[in-house]
Amino acid sequence: MARMALWRFAIVGLLAAFSFGCGGPNQYVIQGGQIASGADGNITVGSFDDGNSSVEIEVSHLAPAARVKEGTTIFVVWFKPEDGQPAKAGNLAYDDDERTGTLHATSANRSFEVIITAERDESASSPSDAVVFRQAVEVP
Repeated sequence: MARMALWRFAIVGLLAAFSFGCGGPNQYVIQGGQIASGADGNITVGSFDDGNSSVEIEVSHLAPAARVKEGTTIFVVWFKPEDGQPAKAGNLAYDDDERTGTLHATSANRSFEVIITAERDESASSPSDAVVFRQAVEVP
């Protein structure tokens, strides 16, 4: 009986070690910044076979943009590489009724900062100072 328990423990340990070695996606829990302190969410980053990074963002408890900062209408997601300028990844698909938002995007970088800002409109070419979330991420 003890030998069977030890065998099961060894098998589970090997499976766990193997799964960590495979490099599954990295997940980050994010909290809203000062202007959206009640908001929270998750960022999941992984890699594609072609070397690009997959980024999935899900946020909740996020007030509408106009309530986060007067004059804004939309949330924009930016990817900022360590030694580069922020690039627009897309607009957060925001649901006013549920106060949730999502974005699925791709990045050529493996280590970068995800920044979510409230913006006046879709034409923003750089992040405003209305930062809702900021999180450094790395692709496994």
